[in-house]
Amino acid sequence: MSRLRCAVVMVLAGAARAAEVALIRTLWGVERFDHVEQWPALFQDLAKSNYSGVEAPTWVVCGVSPTFVRDHDCDKSRSTAFRAALRASGLMYIAQVHTCGYPIAFAEPSYHLASMHEQLILAKEQLGADRANVYGGVDFWSPADLHAFFQGAKRLQETEFSGMTISHETHRMRTLATPMAASFVLDAVPGVRLTADLSHWVVGAERLLDFPSDASWWPKLL
Repeated sequence: MSRLRCAVVMVLAGAARAAEVALIRTLWGVERFDHVEQWPALFQDLAKSNYSGVEAPTWVVCGVSPTFVRDHDCDKSRSTAFRAALRASGLMYIAQVHTCGYPIAFAEPSYHLASMHEQLILAKEQLGADRANVYGGVDFWSPADLHAFFQGAKRLQETEFSGMTISHETHRMRTLATPMAASFVLDAVPGVRLTADLSHWVVGAERLLDFPSDASWWPKLL
């Protein structure tokens, strides 16, 4: 899988205040991040470049294979070094949570909820994340499966992880691979937060969503 070098602009909106914009650096494909000893200098450089935080998959931070079945461990030396580098630089960490690994090991929503739960615990307690970006489920789920997963995810957000901001990325292969699936989820489970990587919808549809017929649904979803 190719790894792109890019930055993410994240809008942090509060109900009673104006939106704040934070510049977040994804560490996917950043060669310096492949070497633990370079983390302190890398994070300091990012902070000096006006980044507010970094985003990386939990399994990349922890140095494990992406083919984990449901959950994964984290080498204590890596988690300690990661948190120390974050603390020294003042950067926040957004944990990428890939449920049931890659390739995706299971289809059942209950397994994906359990995987999400376990990785959120790891991200919060071992890696110091207060935000998480979830790549959840699979793209062939029925409406019932989508509803079950996102209702479960919402319960986790409202209970055990009420102090974290959890969002779900529109990403190929996963639950929100299509605009129609996302539209169903947003209607069926109010309050779900999205990380909108809309390029995946354009790639999946093999067209820009600008046909005259799209005027009946696309502006509302967007």
